Amino acid sequence: MRSRALVAGLLVGCLLTFAACAPQGESSSRAVTPAQPKAAEVDLPDQILGLGVVQEDISKDVAEVKSATYISSVALFSMREGDLLQATLQIASLNELAKPNSEKFRKQVMGLVGGSTLEQLKIGEENVYMSSGAQQILYAWFKGNGFNVLTVRRAYPFRRTLLRKLLVLDNLE
Repeated sequence: MRSRALVAGLLVGCLLTFAACAPQGESSSRAVTPAQPKAAEVDLPDQILGLGVVQEDISKDVAEVKSATYISSVALFSMREGDLLQATLQIASLNELAKPNSEKFRKQVMGLVGGSTLEQLKIGEENVYMSSGAQQILYAWFKGNGFNVLTVRRAYPFRRTLLRKLLVLDNLE
């Protein structure tokens, strides 16, 4: 169950990151109060590169987030090799306050999500941001009106192949 707590913690952390980015006290008719983020149903294959893919039930975790965020809905998937958690994928739909096509917005979000060492990669047609920690690698990318975060164990030998497989999926938007 430790991995369940880790997965939920990552999700709440990302939601709170978006809350920290949310505009505070905007005036004029442009001011919008975003709706509470909700858990989303997303259809992914049952298996990718031999990893079992399971959508996690995060409805309770999402309901506990009270802050306004740029996220309108979010889904979280675990990817396991047997019982070993190798990766997680967070898929978030952004609301009307987000500006995913703005480089300033992207850098602001990635500065909060990525930590101190952030590298930008070009993989195919996609711009992917990469950050690493002692035990994991984080890849994040914006696609259409979506924001995706793949966290992979450093020991998993097919990190980039997994990322490439996910980048070409049409429903990550």
